[in-house]
Order: sequence, then structure tokens, then C-alpha cells
Amino acid sequence: MLILIVLILPYWLHPILTAKWVNFITHLSFNVYIFVKNNLFKMRKFFFLFSFMLVGLMTQAQVDVKPTVPVTGTPEQAQVVPTKAVLTFADGNYDTDCDYGTIDYNGEPLRVVKFKNTGTEPLIIRNARGSCGCTVPNWPKEPILPGEEGQIEIRYATNRVGKIDKRVTVTTNEEKEHIIRVIGSVNEQPKKETEQAVPQSAPNIIKGGN
Repeated sequence: MLILIVLILPYWLHPILTAKWVNFITHLSFNVYIFVKNNLFKMRKFFFLFSFMLVGLMTQAQVDVKPTVPVTGTPEQAQVVPTKAVLTFADGNYDTDCDYGTIDYNGEPLRVVKFKNTGTEPLIIRNARGSCGCTVPNWPKEPILPGEEGQIEIRYATNRVGKIDKRVTVTTNEEKEHIIRVIGSVNEQPKKETEQAVPQSAPNIIKGGN
């Protein structure tokens, strides 16, 4: 194809070029034809080797390299080790209850919920929010290393009489949220002592005279 273009090019350009330019292009085309003819075998060999190397590199790049997964035990009993942080509460669950029980009006508002990082990466608590303003959590801001324990403090407004049924949602660097259900009951406010009764004076007896 290249040789055919070289031979036809001067005739194709003849109508738009002068005779001087046609002769120049004809001479140039002839030299290109001679060069390609003499080196055609070498060029074919070069392109063949280049194509073979390119295909080999592309094939090597597409080989799937499986990542190394840390394992424990013998090769026959190999087990995949978790590769992320895991928040586990003291009761062994991912969600738990914070039970106030039945408390007096304006009783102690603070409760503590303990947890442990049972994973293999540092655990980061990003946020903890109560379902209403009466339930205020406080959580550790520093990372909890694998195997270490921590605690979340919860303060409930114990001046709210009646049943307690609130939630604290804990957000960490895991793929899920943890729920702490705050439950219990607050007793009625005790009645104030009545003022001491004033003793009634004896009725006056007015004796009539004769």
C-alpha cells in the first residue's frame, strides 16, 4: 500500500503543482520507493519483534496478583484474620442497653457503657448522638487500639418523670452504626412537706350575766 501511494502521488498532485514541483516530488517518491524496497525485510522484522514485545507486556500487566492475606495457624488450618476495627460492647454484642432501672426524681444522671476493640485496626468513634436533647453522650476522641477498652458516658435528664426509652447512635470507622438503647423509669417528684399546722385556739365561752 505504501509503495502504491508513493508511485501514484506525483500524478495525483500534477494538476495543482508546477512542473518543477512535480519533478521534485517524483524524484523524492522514487528514492523513498527504493529505500522501502531495499529495507522492507528489515522493517518487517523490526515491526514483528516490536509487536511481539508489546503483546507480552500487555499480557503480563493483565495477570491478576492476589493480595497477601495474613493467616494464623498451620497451612491446613489457615484462618483469615479480620483486617478492620470492631466495636464490641461488654455484653459481647454490637448493640446494647443502658438500663437506668427505676430511679428517683432528679437522681444520678450518669451511666457508663463499656466496650472493647476486638478487631485488628485502631477503632475511631467519629460521633455519638442521642435521640433527643435529654440524652447526651460523651465518647473518647482518641483511637482505641486493638484489644484495648473504652467507655461511653451517657447523661439522661432525670427530672423527666416516667418511662425512659431513648437511643444513642454511635458512628465509627466501621461499616455500620451501633445502637445503645437507654431504658428505665423515673419516679414521680416527691410532694413538698406541708407547712406545720397552726393549732386552733379554744373557743371563747362568753358567759352571760344575770
